[in-house]
Amino acid sequence: SHRLKQLPIRQYVDLHRAAGDRHDRVAVQLHVASGGALQHVHQHREVVVGLAIGIDLGGTKIELIALDDGGDELLRRRVSTPRDDYDGTLEVICRLIWAAEAELGVQATVGVGHPGVGSPKTPLVKNSNSTWLIGHPLHRDLEARLARPVTCVNDPNCLALSEATDGAGTGFGVVFA
Repeated sequence: SHRLKQLPIRQYVDLHRAAGDRHDRVAVQLHVASGGALQHVHQHREVVVGLAIGIDLGGTKIELIALDDGGDELLRRRVSTPRDDYDGTLEVICRLIWAAEAELGVQATVGVGHPGVGSPKTPLVKNSNSTWLIGHPLHRDLEARLARPVTCVNDPNCLALSEATDGAGTGFGVVFA
């Protein structure tokens, strides 16, 4: 069993990966952004190193995919986006994640691709064709609801990363999308 250390989840996972603990369940102390201040959450959760959930948030659909550390698909779910309903959109995303984790029996890391970008001066989404996201702190709100770190990236950057990883840009030093 692993001793609990007070480290952010990403550092803890990186330490275990470096030690070769690819599939071990590791206890982590989660941190949640709340009202701009970082607070400790006093419950501990287990995370399977390498298990990842990706969310594709679009204007008409929200799709979830769960991947193991080898990139193999474990499950996929797709539902309609509650258009013009920011809180409803957050709720659907969280319910998809919680249902997938219940089915898989573990908690995963979470990444969300979304339309629009985060403002460099504030945590608010701007320039989104899904207009109900504009002016809201999507990243912060998802982390608060899920009680864990969440990676949020805009759609074009997700496309570029995908192409660079295993698409047309594989092997190139720089990829534009």
